[in-house]
This record gives sequence, C-alpha cells and structure tokens, in this order.
Amino acid sequence: SNSKAKCHFNEPTFLNWLSQIESFMKNIHNQDGNKKLPYFSFNFNTEYTHEFLAIPKSFDLKFKETLESWNNKGYLDDTMLILFTDHGNRLKYYTYSTEIGKLEKFMPFLSVKLPKKLENTIFYRNMFNNRHKFVSFFDLYQTLRHYAFMNKHNFVNKIIHDSKLRHQFQKGSLLV
Repeated sequence: SNSKAKCHFNEPTFLNWLSQIESFMKNIHNQDGNKKLPYFSFNFNTEYTHEFLAIPKSFDLKFKETLESWNNKGYLDDTMLILFTDHGNRLKYYTYSTEIGKLEKFMPFLSVKLPKKLENTIFYRNMFNNRHKFVSFFDLYQTLRHYAFMNKHNFVNKIIHDSKLRHQFQKGSLLV
C-alpha cells in the first residue's frame, strides 16, 4: 500500500498482516503447539520502512511482541524463521548526507532462527560459527535447500551416521 496513513479499518495495516500470518500458523499447529503439516510461508512488508524514519519503531515493537508470542506458543519450535531486508536505510536526507548512511544503504539485514531440533547438530554450529561472515542470498538459498533435504529425509543426527545420505547432502551443496 502506498497510503501515507498506513491504516486499515482504523488499525495499522501491519497488525492485520501479523494477524493473517498468526492465523495461518495457528491452523497448521495442534492445540499443544505441535505442527500438523509441514509448511512454507513467504511474507514481506515494505510499507513501513521505505518512506518514513519514525514509523518502523511502532512496527518493530509490535513485531517483537508477536515473535515472542509465537515462540511462547511453540509455533517457532520446529520452524526455521528467516528475517531479511533487500537493502539498508535509504532515506535520501539521511542516507546521502552522511558517510555511515552511504555505507548502510548497501547493508541488508539477515537473521536466522533455527528450529530447536537442530540445536545440538553440526548445522547449528556451522550457522553459529559463520554468524559474522559475509553471506549472500545464494547462501540463504543453499541453507533452505539443506533444510528441505533434512526434513524430506526426516533426519537430524541420521546424516552423521549414514554415509550415503551425507554424500547426497554434500554433493548437492558443492555444485550449486
């Protein structure tokens, strides 16, 4: 939406957006928070950060509360959550008038929360060890491929003991 008010029925539109995502997640989880079905959801929201510097603060606070709520309900236990931006701040009066602004414009944000089932695996350690390294969206694509492969074959530690699975997993990651 290009609306300067950014409201829908007297509520910020991002509340509706977050509500729709939560409704989707609630429908794929049981009452106890366990997933009924595997799922993939790609959501994006640009209207709060592209034109106004003050608006993201209200969005950020509500988004933090929402993520904490989803985590407390168990929705994120078996979920890889990836938050990213396509660029940094690019508001003209700020971005082009300072050196840090010129640099920040080209620095997108990326944060990955891995599911609990990966916490004591080599994959978690690799993500942790690489947390300060430069990555591209090609790396993110490969991470998603690995995660999809692991889920398809229903394993976490199985790959460590099964050389055929490990070879298939590694073969796919070397070429692409």
